[in-house]
Amino acid sequence: MARRNLLHKQDLDLFCTYLNQAGYQYRPGKGTYEVIQVQCNSPDVGDYYVPIYDRNGGDHFTIQDSMVYLVRGFLRWKRKNEEQLLADPISELQMSIATWANEIIPDRTAHNAIVKLMVHELPELLNGGLDDPLEYADIAILVFDIAYLQGINIGKAIRDKMEINRDRKWETDPNTGILSHVND
Repeated sequence: MARRNLLHKQDLDLFCTYLNQAGYQYRPGKGTYEVIQVQCNSPDVGDYYVPIYDRNGGDHFTIQDSMVYLVRGFLRWKRKNEEQLLADPISELQMSIATWANEIIPDRTAHNAIVKLMVHELPELLNGGLDDPLEYADIAILVFDIAYLQGINIGKAIRDKMEINRDRKWETDPNTGILSHVND
């Protein structure tokens, strides 16, 4: 049996975020109609994947009855966190980036992303990319994803750090031109 009225199509990224936070693995779907496959576990069968379908062209995905508990858990989580999600566009952007990265590079690590940032993206910016907004975007995408992989809400971290920075004293090193906070 299948349900067609629980998981709205516009909630797919957020559903994938929920799956990650709840410890569920998922992977891209197969074939024309499968959107994603979610890993489930049964004492009798072990690990197996249950697909979520986009079959009928409506506003909702088709889910198997075995996934109803998970989708309802997501809906409860969404209602509980909706105010925070809507009020924090930076965190929403972080979740969008993480959802995309989880689909494309599910086995990535924070260490590998930091190496990519240092070896590829920062040199591209420094070697002629200072006027290219997409180079800044590459760096931001990696930083947001690294924070996600470490379990850090980047929006909250930025706000917390800016509070600290506003209370600090700053000076520029006359030899290097680098701005640093003054240790008290």
